[in-house]
Amino acid sequence: MPARSSYRSRVKERYKRLNIWEDFVNLRYRYAEFGLTPAQTFAAAMEEIERLYPDGKPESSGKPIPQKNKGLTPIMDEIKHDDHVRRLIKLCSGRDAAPLKVFTWVYNHAGIPWEDICPDDIPSPGAVYHLGKIKKDDKAYQKFLSEFAKLLPPRSQLEEAENRRTDDGRKVFTLLDQMERDLSHTKE
Repeated sequence: MPARSSYRSRVKERYKRLNIWEDFVNLRYRYAEFGLTPAQTFAAAMEEIERLYPDGKPESSGKPIPQKNKGLTPIMDEIKHDDHVRRLIKLCSGRDAAPLKVFTWVYNHAGIPWEDICPDDIPSPGAVYHLGKIKKDDKAYQKFLSEFAKLLPPRSQLEEAENRRTDDGRKVFTLLDQMERDLSHTKE
């Protein structure tokens, strides 16, 4: 414990000497609003200060301190992202679903903010895991789309099934057509 305290004291002394201590403290308060632990707020605020002031001087970047809940560091985004994934996985623990249902749910929720996802609709913990991966990485999303396409039956089978159904006289392939558009956009 004394090593941590000593390190924090050195950081505080350095930031005070550089006249950026107040900025550091303000950032910690902003991060604390998200419910982070003191250690997490210290690390996130320190990363932000180092990004804003690469030479340790306020005039070195000319970047303003971020306003409340805006422009926070990538570490903050990652912490929030991981917290959402863990929370939702706990809420749907024990559920099981077929791969096509999981892929369809992930595809339909890829653009929805974590806060707007209804836990009751989640088919399985694996669905949340996959959604977390594709929300973090565009390449993972492209791979997801190509794997999802492999799970779908051939278009001819879909057309045949659609012909047997009546839906105001129109053939509807919205999910398949949207996937094809998304896949072509990610390859461009």
